[in-house]
Amino acid sequence: MACAVQTQATCQAKGQVVEAGWDWTDECAHACSRGTYYASATVVRPPAISLTGFEYVAQNAGQTGIDEPDWPSYALTGATFRDGAVMWVAQPASAASLLKTIVSSTWSASDPSVTIAGTGLFNTIDQQTVAQMAGSTVSPVGTTYAVTNTVTFSDGTNGVGVFNLTIE
Repeated sequence: MACAVQTQATCQAKGQVVEAGWDWTDECAHACSRGTYYASATVVRPPAISLTGFEYVAQNAGQTGIDEPDWPSYALTGATFRDGAVMWVAQPASAASLLKTIVSSTWSASDPSVTIAGTGLFNTIDQQTVAQMAGSTVSPVGTTYAVTNTVTFSDGTNGVGVFNLTIE
């Protein structure tokens, strides 16, 4: 299985530190898919573009609709809505809608003049994120370095995030 790769660009002044991180929650979540059969009690999250802070439990077995529903942004615990033949019940986002979690995270830089410090791994009940701080005091202005984060998930797959760090 191919690993997930994310890229971002950021700039910093020479000698300053930039804090950056990756939110791997979408890679870990059991996202609801269109035209898919779900068993009763299956727990899913809306796709990333429709995040509501809630996950949804299938009240009955059935197939979701072909078109993306309007996931309720006003959801309250216990609120319901229909998606094709499935009636979903809202509950606060939890680990129940995660298919995997981050078990390890490593950071590296393309040049030894880039210092990486303050790394962190944040596995919460509803989010899977990593963070770090990087900086360079000796790099010439205009230099761009790759700062790479590699995570290993509980299912054995990996994800890679690359920050292109440009010194201004």
